[in-house]
Amino acid sequence: MDLRFDTGELAFRARLRAWLAETLPTLPPQPHRDDWPARRQYDTGWQRRLFEAGYAGVDWPAEHGGLGASPVEQLIFLEETAAARAPYVGANFVGLLHAGPTLIVAGTEQQRAAQDRIITLAYTIAAGTSQIQKNILAERALGLPKELGGGQVPGLA
Repeated sequence: MDLRFDTGELAFRARLRAWLAETLPTLPPQPHRDDWPARRQYDTGWQRRLFEAGYAGVDWPAEHGGLGASPVEQLIFLEETAAARAPYVGANFVGLLHAGPTLIVAGTEQQRAAQDRIITLAYTIAAGTSQIQKNILAERALGLPKELGGGQVPGLA
């Protein structure tokens, strides 16, 4: 078994490294961790740049708006962005790493239509442990009804 990178993987690394070297110096300073509106703006701006360059949703299938990268390319992406100290997913953690992949696997066609807005960051998903936040995620992002037969949506209570 040959574990060396192939020419396509090396080219992917070189393109990504060049893009990061060109893009990162143009980012504004990261906002203070307690300034949520500024952090959201910063994080969505970074995600927009990733999307425009073709690097958003590196692990999402291409047919769902992602890069469709191989597992090796995904690791290269993580290595290079970490080495360059690029911003992480930030404010859209739930959308990109949870809701979007869930929609890919188990969503209806109507629910999958939300993926474009998740990956391009037309909106972010804020979710946590409160019932209100769970209901918002269920209704707005996944398109589930607020109530099923007079009760709460199963699994969201």
